[in-house]
Amino acid sequence: MEVVVTHNNMDFDSLGAQLAVTKLYPAARIVLGTPVVGNVRTFLALYRSSLPIVQMKYVDRSRLTRIHVVDCQNAERLDAGCRELLLADDRKIPYLVFDHHGIDPKGLAEAAEPDSIIEPVGAATTLLVELIKKQKIKLTAFEATVMALGIYEDTGCLTYKGTTERDCLAVAH
Repeated sequence: MEVVVTHNNMDFDSLGAQLAVTKLYPAARIVLGTPVVGNVRTFLALYRSSLPIVQMKYVDRSRLTRIHVVDCQNAERLDAGCRELLLADDRKIPYLVFDHHGIDPKGLAEAAEPDSIIEPVGAATTLLVELIKKQKIKLTAFEATVMALGIYEDTGCLTYKGTTERDCLAVAH
C-alpha cells in the first residue's frame, strides 16, 4: 500500500497533486491533510466518493511500502498522523516529495527517494501533470478538472508572478 500526504489546511493544489499521484502510482491512496477547511471541505462533501481516499486510522503501517508527500517539504506542516508515518524510528518507509517551493535545506528532500521532484513552478500539481502527460496516462474529465483547480488556485488563474509557462501547458493538457 502507498499513501499520498500533504500539509495541514490543504488547498486545491494539494488535492490536485494528490489525485495526480494516484494516477501515476495506482496503488497510492489519498490521506487528507487535516483539518480540511474552506472550499476544499465543501468540494469533498460533494465529491469525496469519487476520489481514492483512505482515512489515516485505516492505514496499516506494516503494509505501507511508500509515502508520497505533495506540496510540502516541512514535516511540521503535516498533521500528527502523517508526520508519525514518515518519521517513526521503528520502520523507515521510503518516500517521494513533489513540491513547487524552493528546496528547504531542513526539509524532507534530503532523505527522499531520487525520483522526487522539487522545482520552482506555480503549482505542485503542474509537476505531476507533466509526468502524466509524458507517460500518456488518460484522465477523466473529473480528474482533469480537479488538477486544473489545483493549478488555478496556486497561480491565481495563471496570473500570479510565480506562474510559469509550464503551469499554462499543464492546464492546457
